[in-house]
Amino acid sequence: MCKLFGGIEEMKNSINYVKIKRDKEGICNICGDMSILSWDHIPPKSAIFFSDVEITSIFNKYSEEKYPREYSQNGTKFRTICGKCNNELGTYYDVSFVEFINDATKKIVTGFPNEESITCKIKPTKVIKSLFGHLLAAKGDYEDSLIDIEMRKFLLDKSLWKPEFNIFYWFHPYPNIEIMRDVAICKIETNSKPKPDVFSILKMYPIAFYVTKEETYKHLNNINNLKYYCSSDFDEDVEVPLNISTKELIHSNWPILVDDNTLLLAGPSIKSSVVSKPRNLRKINNLS
Repeated sequence: MCKLFGGIEEMKNSINYVKIKRDKEGICNICGDMSILSWDHIPPKSAIFFSDVEITSIFNKYSEEKYPREYSQNGTKFRTICGKCNNELGTYYDVSFVEFINDATKKIVTGFPNEESITCKIKPTKVIKSLFGHLLAAKGDYEDSLIDIEMRKFLLDKSLWKPEFNIFYWFHPYPNIEIMRDVAICKIETNSKPKPDVFSILKMYPIAFYVTKEETYKHLNNINNLKYYCSSDFDEDVEVPLNISTKELIHSNWPILVDDNTLLLAGPSIKSSVVSKPRNLRKINNLS
């Protein structure tokens, strides 16, 4: 049974929680300067719809064994970026990210389950820059990987409006929040050379984002690419589609559905990948 959040007003301003922190002074994951580090909420705290949560490493989510859990009523926080970058991210881009999430939520609550598709108002470039900023922050250590270098360039260069990455997004009507960086998934098929798809994920209600250089999922009807809606006018509102049909709901764990023909590979940043879910399910309504 799938779950859907209800009661927008009673749940807004709540946040999800886990701490990833370095020393108070260190290298900012965004600008690369040595500075006093500040806490970054991932996702932005105004876009989250529940508070009291159970959190764990992404490793534990996909394990069948019992594992220790941590509980909190505060937010998913990474002390990995400087105050200046944190402030600019919140001021210039997070507002648009929160507006997108709130607009989608209101239309889903109104249209679900009768509507198969809705359109949401969004400033695509600003939302993508917000997403990249928080994905950069979602690492326990500063990295100069090619992916991080390109994300930083797109975020910090105010003349860039269309990213090199594909930003696939889809309806995520589940209470789990997942943050994963630089994971590779690879299908092993007979008589073909495996091609890994390196991706990063942010899943939250009601949207999940999948960032990759590959075009692996462009053919799927219930997944869209935010990249194609970008405009050189950062402040231009555009309408983007969102498939909310119950007939085409994507599994909560997707695309981490590993089988005998699939490999999942990860580097050091997987240590900072986390998943959380609400402890109090009474605030969540059943989908019917």
